[in-house]
Amino acid sequence: MVVKATYQALLQHDSTYDTTTIYNHTTTTPTDESSHEDEEEEQQTEQSIPLVHAIIECGGNPHIVKKALSFHPNQILEKDVRGRTPLSIAAAKVNTQPGMFNLLLAKDYGGRTAATIKDHTGNLPLHLAVKNGRTFRNGVDILAEVAPESIAILDGDYTDMYPFMIAAIPKYRWDNTCLNTIYSLFKMAPHVLRDLCPEL
Repeated sequence: MVVKATYQALLQHDSTYDTTTIYNHTTTTPTDESSHEDEEEEQQTEQSIPLVHAIIECGGNPHIVKKALSFHPNQILEKDVRGRTPLSIAAAKVNTQPGMFNLLLAKDYGGRTAATIKDHTGNLPLHLAVKNGRTFRNGVDILAEVAPESIAILDGDYTDMYPFMIAAIPKYRWDNTCLNTIYSLFKMAPHVLRDLCPEL
């Protein structure tokens, strides 16, 4: 239902899509008139999401996303209400097709800039990819190669960890920790160890 409606929006060249069915909203009882107005404004904002973002959120393939970008190229670096760009959404989804990263990071679209934009929690696409179980050979390598400086940036979830450290924590992964991901990220930014252990 959601995917079908999203594709219909694409065919109609709509730039946004009502995402009431994508995001779950919790309705609270307002205590006064001002809080009621604030709540309505917040819900209206959260129910509108850029079309490209909605397609990726729904699991759309790279061909559909490319078509949407041909109509709305400015959305490649646009943030949704959660501060996420299309690349951030794709990175956070384990089942995103590898070709999606190549598309969103192409020079004709987001390029390396897309890999350097943080969401509202302060996480880069690389942080989101590792936290959601992606491995080095499944998207992490592309994000790290395009924006190698992101390997040496701490995450924004109050844990202050580098991507290779996040990959070593089982709770952030769907399966067992991937030694190849940890090793590969660390190998690309060995200077991080000197920052952690100056005495070495």
